[in-house]
Amino acid sequence: MSRNPRGRRSQLNIINKKVLLIVGIAIIALLCIFLMIKFMVAKKHNKDETSTNPNLEILFEEINKEADKLKKQEDTNINIEIIGSIFCEEKLLNSVYNSEQDNYIFYRNFHKIIDKTSTADLCIGVLETNFADSPYSSKGKHNAPTSLAETLSLIGIDVLSTATNYSFDYGIEGIISTKDILEKHKIETVGTNRTPEEKDNILIKEINGIKLAFLSYTYGTNFEVSEEYKYSVNIINKNNMKEDIDKAKNNGADFIFLNLHCGSLKSSD
Repeated sequence: MSRNPRGRRSQLNIINKKVLLIVGIAIIALLCIFLMIKFMVAKKHNKDETSTNPNLEILFEEINKEADKLKKQEDTNINIEIIGSIFCEEKLLNSVYNSEQDNYIFYRNFHKIIDKTSTADLCIGVLETNFADSPYSSKGKHNAPTSLAETLSLIGIDVLSTATNYSFDYGIEGIISTKDILEKHKIETVGTNRTPEEKDNILIKEINGIKLAFLSYTYGTNFEVSEEYKYSVNIINKNNMKEDIDKAKNNGADFIFLNLHCGSLKSSD
């Protein structure tokens, strides 16, 4: 029996086309299923995101609010210069006397520190003399020319502690005149008082938004303070000091400067 090669080839071509068609349909079907699944997953994901977005926004708002509260505040700096005791002894008086002007010129004695005292936000010191209406002296009693007060103001002194053993050298009149002279030259004082009411006041200065309180006390005075004028000099006393510290805190003081004019105190003082 003879074979028909042409008919056999035609039959194979038909089979191959059918196979290719089936495979193509299968691939398209799989691709459609894949895309459908991907679409459904994406839709669900978007739905979940949409449903949680409001909650996330609220959460982020709360976090931002807390972050604002926790932002580190900028540091506040205050430049404070502190100088030691200011005396006016006889040798110094003689050295600063100007015979032509018949005056005492103290300015040159401070030339080495003026660049610091004059540029500080606050400059404080201790005054161990008086400005009394009496002859100048430095033995037994301390009294200085008022030109010293003027110079202290010019170099930038802001606050002086006046509670020392020399505070009552010229009695209540000396305390009043000393504070009056310093006040005239824009220098505030702490430690001595012209009136009982002044004793109750706490000196507080606000610098760069920070409140600084100043307290000053001495172990005693060279001349006895009469009962009538006990208020005029702040004497070291734990109870009184504690009351003043509490008062300073109640008045809003952020920091308290406490000056004690003393030697070695006993533990009971």
